[in-house]
Amino acid sequence: MRKIILVFLIIIAVVLGLLARDLYNYNSATEALKKIKVEYEEDGTTINERDKISINLKISGVPQTGETKIIIHADNRYLELAPESFKQAEGVSFEGMKGGYEESVFSVSHDVEIRLTYWKKGNNSAPLTSVYSSFVTEVDNYILSDTILFSDMYPFSY
Repeated sequence: MRKIILVFLIIIAVVLGLLARDLYNYNSATEALKKIKVEYEEDGTTINERDKISINLKISGVPQTGETKIIIHADNRYLELAPESFKQAEGVSFEGMKGGYEESVFSVSHDVEIRLTYWKKGNNSAPLTSVYSSFVTEVDNYILSDTILFSDMYPFSY
């Protein structure tokens, strides 16, 4: 009888330990997403009478555990991503476009600087107000279901 109770208590302790680890991972991932900082810099030039805007994103505070994705949202009525503009950098990989070519998805593993180039469409004067970014990370859990966390939106600011 004592062996059964001892085995039962060990099982309960393991389950509670895994549950505590899941909650800790969730809370630490949430805090890490809140600490991410994004800085934008604009470099506007004109090429072949077509406006080109280059944007530098300096991303700091990326969680070191797991994979974090940055989604750059740009209003495709005003801006078109020049895919050849992005050069593969260490710790950054381009995963493609989503949302009708409105969202560019990058996977980042540490603090990075990304330079993107957009072509302006039409005669718009301030398209950068339509550029913003957000972060997505997945928390792998043992007992609770896996969770996908989304950060706040980081709008382009001058």
